[in-house]
Amino acid sequence: MGAYLFRFAGLVAVAAALPAPAQAAELALAPASDWTLKEYDDKCRVTRIFGTGEDAVTLWLDQGGLTPTFNVTLLGRPLRHPFGPNLSVRFAPEPEYSRNYLYAESSKGRPVVTLFGVRLTPNSAERALLGLPPEAAPDASISSPRSDPAALAAARAAAVTEIHFGRALVQPLRLESGALDAPIAQLQACAERLDRQIGVNSALAATPPRPVEEARWAAEVRKGYPAYLARAEQEARLDVRLTIAASGKPSFCEVQEVEGVTSFNDTACLLLLRHATFEPARNAAGEALVARYRLRMTFKLNH
Repeated sequence: MGAYLFRFAGLVAVAAALPAPAQAAELALAPASDWTLKEYDDKCRVTRIFGTGEDAVTLWLDQGGLTPTFNVTLLGRPLRHPFGPNLSVRFAPEPEYSRNYLYAESSKGRPVVTLFGVRLTPNSAERALLGLPPEAAPDASISSPRSDPAALAAARAAAVTEIHFGRALVQPLRLESGALDAPIAQLQACAERLDRQIGVNSALAATPPRPVEEARWAAEVRKGYPAYLARAEQEARLDVRLTIAASGKPSFCEVQEVEGVTSFNDTACLLLLRHATFEPARNAAGEALVARYRLRMTFKLNH
């Protein structure tokens, strides 16, 4: 496991405020397809299309292993031209919270928004910022679904009715997803199979993944402290797991735990996927294998 501490001297100066564009009325989209499971050698994905025509949006939920978080990707014209650093997320009836996000265009020119390490409900740091009471810890002395974290997560997924995305979007988006327990159960069953396969790879590996030119790409990551989080004096510690492809490039990033707001998740994964390079894991015959590499990142300001 690697460990990286990114310290930054002082706070970034506050930029002149720019007026946000007026938001259009919320766009509500009903399902236009069933959930579909796709399995890859580095991740599992459930996907569903909402809406039709120019308003159509494709939703991806990705997992790379057994973890309480997943990555969310939205593709479609309604995602075009987001404004500002914060995207609001809400898996109703859970509370709304803010996330940083990544914006790009697909090879076909479709707007793409991605969020890494997403949870159905705000974490403890975000609940404190929102003025919400902390979540009650499961009671290990009581044998019931409410005392079982996995059962509690499944119950939360079953209770979801809609997924809302807003704030940064010119037109807020509401996906009428319905309950998420079935697709998330599919995703986790696939992730369990993937974990077993990568576990076999690890057992066969004579050498694990090894960072290459680590000083170079660590320096690139140091430049990436989000300015708006620095202005808000937010700091975080993240436990990140990368899937390293046979080519040596990270192909999938998961933030498994974060102490602090989850907006750091997107920045950390983007920087690592963009800059990090590795010598892949290899078996005794020298053949490259898909394997995992864990690291801890600390974003900390020097005041």
